[in-house]
Amino acid sequence: VTQIITHKNIPFTQQLHFYSSFFFRDFFCWCCGVMTLPRTPIIGKCRQVQKYFLIPALTHTRGTMSSPGSLSEPARLLFLGQMLAKDGIISNNGKAFFKELILRRDPRLNEILEEWTSKDLDKSPGEESNFFENIHDLIENESQALYNELFSETSLETGKKLSKDERDAKKLNEEKSLIYGEVDYKSFNKVLRKINPKPGGVFYDLGSGTGKAVMVARFTRDFARCIGIEILEGLHRQAKQVVDKYNKVFRIILNSEQSQHASVYGGSFLDYPWTDGDVVFANSTCF
Repeated sequence: VTQIITHKNIPFTQQLHFYSSFFFRDFFCWCCGVMTLPRTPIIGKCRQVQKYFLIPALTHTRGTMSSPGSLSEPARLLFLGQMLAKDGIISNNGKAFFKELILRRDPRLNEILEEWTSKDLDKSPGEESNFFENIHDLIENESQALYNELFSETSLETGKKLSKDERDAKKLNEEKSLIYGEVDYKSFNKVLRKINPKPGGVFYDLGSGTGKAVMVARFTRDFARCIGIEILEGLHRQAKQVVDKYNKVFRIILNSEQSQHASVYGGSFLDYPWTDGDVVFANSTCF
């Protein structure tokens, strides 16, 4: 198949017809939106996917197929999310949030689909990037709403008070590195997107407080494990409550193909083996 559809001697329009009829007829299950797609060299880069695969295929499907397998807008959006995840443009957890938007029939997704299928293919990559940023913004807002719900009883003020009370009680106020601080969801998500770790691997937060960085990593990326280590007992207990709440209520919402592990440990990170970490975050508000 790869040799046929990438052969330069085959007319371009014939390649497009082969793409749309072959892939959509034989590899897309229209009744439930499940797709098994073989990866080819053309699917390797997002611009090539857009120009040579997705737009022609969606257009062909919309314009010429009248069988029950014709793709509705939700099905085309599911396909779009699948392709973006396969190319690493969004994470698998991002794809799960994208799917939630589709199931809710969020009207903003129709604009996304229209922009994708009608885009001028001669635009520069810089102009093209706005499209992906719009998708990232939608997914980020969806995941942050869930994150805010998870931490509804664990505010910044809660963390500061727990930290100060324990430092006062244990006479640790001279230890400036123990002064409480926490990450901003969107800013830390942007950092993780810049790193763009591959699926799998381990994330550590050394000095994890109430577990906020751990949960940003869990919601936005595809780590096999997300682990926090906190030395202050009060902060650790609060983080443990958050993790328990996550496991009972929120874990099932994320991508089911991954374990979605998250855990926190109490104690010093000097006493805990974290050298297996692929991404290790350590931040202190005051040194």
